[in-house]
Amino acid sequence: MSQVEIIAEIANAHQGDPDQAKRLAEESLSAGVDAVKFQIYFANELLVKNHPRFDHFNAQSFTPETWIDMISGIKANKGRVYCDVFGLNAFSVAKDSGADGFKIHSSDLNNDSLLHLVAKLDKKVFLSTGGSTIREIVYAVNILSNHGIRPVLLHGFQGYPTNLNESALSRITWLKQYFGEVCDIGYQDHVDADDPFSFNLPIIAIGLGALTIEKHVTLNRSAKGVDYYSSMEPLELANFVKIIRQCETAISSDPESFEKSEIKYRTTVKKHWVSSTNLIKGDILCPSDLIMKRVGDPKPDFVEAHHLLGREIINDLSVDHAVCRADVRTVVWAIVVARSQSSRLPGKALIDVAGMPAIKHLFERLKQAKSIDKILFCTTVNPEDDSLVKIAESSAINYYRGPVEDVLGRMLGAIQGRKVDVIVRVTG
Repeated sequence: MSQVEIIAEIANAHQGDPDQAKRLAEESLSAGVDAVKFQIYFANELLVKNHPRFDHFNAQSFTPETWIDMISGIKANKGRVYCDVFGLNAFSVAKDSGADGFKIHSSDLNNDSLLHLVAKLDKKVFLSTGGSTIREIVYAVNILSNHGIRPVLLHGFQGYPTNLNESALSRITWLKQYFGEVCDIGYQDHVDADDPFSFNLPIIAIGLGALTIEKHVTLNRSAKGVDYYSSMEPLELANFVKIIRQCETAISSDPESFEKSEIKYRTTVKKHWVSSTNLIKGDILCPSDLIMKRVGDPKPDFVEAHHLLGREIINDLSVDHAVCRADVRTVVWAIVVARSQSSRLPGKALIDVAGMPAIKHLFERLKQAKSIDKILFCTTVNPEDDSLVKIAESSAINYYRGPVEDVLGRMLGAIQGRKVDVIVRVTG
């Protein structure tokens, strides 16, 4: 599978101290996360002045110069940095800092101005969907999609911490069902970091299709600073990353393919149809001639009984012989495809060659092929192809008439319901 992107969410765990924010970012990146994420906001564009938490956010925010210096420094050391932007001024600071991507909080899913500005930068965009209706999600997704952006929808919300029974991981499946064609899906975990499920829920989310996992981080959870509830400490984060990477190895990137060990397992245990008795060349296989058993040596892939029963055996077979398609007569049809219309050489199939239409020469030559059981002529329903049908009839060749532009559709229609093993397409 595609590698799950793990993002360390610093949020307000820096306690309003830029040096602590930088240290959190550096230790998170050292723990193995793919990116760190900062929340950039300014109290005067996040809240009204009489909001009870205005002073709190005002004290936690940094100056534009501090943000730009800190983020550019982290990026200079090859760190990937995303930014939550809680307004137009916050967006400008994140942009000037060289942020690698932007997250729009669920409270801003209807913020046209912010969405359009973010979309125009052609960078990765995350949309938080916690507490948002499908109408609000569709509104934001449409704006980004119109700019050619494929956003990541992040399920989850902060409940300080979020109760386990409120996590609603089934919404990941719901988001994937409704938005999977135009969006990727992720999970932002906010369960109590002391709960074992702080490790388990992201793993379940990955199994449901999440390609991004966001985790809050803090330097010391026991200090119970701002945003400590669901935050992991650096050592816990490193272990978390290790576990997620191990889980990734258990999820195949190609569910239809087998690993070498599974191929060996299949070869060892898969039963094959084997002859229940000695069989003589020319016998017609019937159900009592076959029984399913494991065979000791590697064999070609399994053959369904309907490809064998009722077929003539072409060689003597001893008891317990693993019967494959090479042991029975194969039904081969040659399908000649032609029509009168042609942009390169109109009517080419009717051109006289040595006193006979070209396509009649083709029919006669095919009749000489000993490995072909039946010849079928495929043409269109157009009246102008009636003359081709008459030639087929005069050559004792069966025909089928189908769509004018759909050549494959004509061929499939010709063999529908017929017992054919191999089709040889012959261009007319």
